[in-house]
Amino acid sequence: MRKQLYYVLVFLFSLTALGFSLVRITPFSINGDTYIGIIATFIGISVTLLIGHQISNTLETKRVLSEVKEANEKLISTQKRISQIEYEMEGSLRVLYAKINSKEQEKCAIAFLYHQDALNWYLKKDREEFDEHLYDLEEYIKGIQKVYIKVEDIDEYLNEAYKISEQIKSQINYAQIKHRYEHIMKCFVTRLDNCRDFNTAQISEEERMNIVKFRT
Repeated sequence: MRKQLYYVLVFLFSLTALGFSLVRITPFSINGDTYIGIIATFIGISVTLLIGHQISNTLETKRVLSEVKEANEKLISTQKRISQIEYEMEGSLRVLYAKINSKEQEKCAIAFLYHQDALNWYLKKDREEFDEHLYDLEEYIKGIQKVYIKVEDIDEYLNEAYKISEQIKSQINYAQIKHRYEHIMKCFVTRLDNCRDFNTAQISEEERMNIVKFRT
């Protein structure tokens, strides 16, 4: 509507200008100069309309681009929220698997691996609190006893733990848990190595205290 009104106003203005160019105080006459004046006037009208059209198109293009940018920002925001929900669901599912396995003492090492993987998913989220998950990892380590674990499975557990650990270290939030997590990994490796040694007694109180030394 505004564009049409603009064109009408420009057209009326151009006709007015044309009228003034034809009507003069001197006696009206048609000659070569008159034709040139008329042609120049029409050229001026055409140029004016063309420029007005281009300006209108430019404004319309800017409006459309602004709407596209806004829609794109909303899309990115929605995708981010969906990703956050996915990370939370994947992490929660692995925590559940860990809890189920921890009910059987011979599966505490497996429970550790599930919860370690859950921590990897949680580190992808926009969150700042991980103490609860580090606490659970420590508890699973304390539950690993050599009488319940098969020596032939130890290397498989360690290889899986190292693989998950590499993923954890690549997460942007890893710096928040770095010192305590690396200590937990050392304790996990030590606990499994102690389970290899048939001369080693059950987990000692000293080892238990070392596992939890970073708790506040």
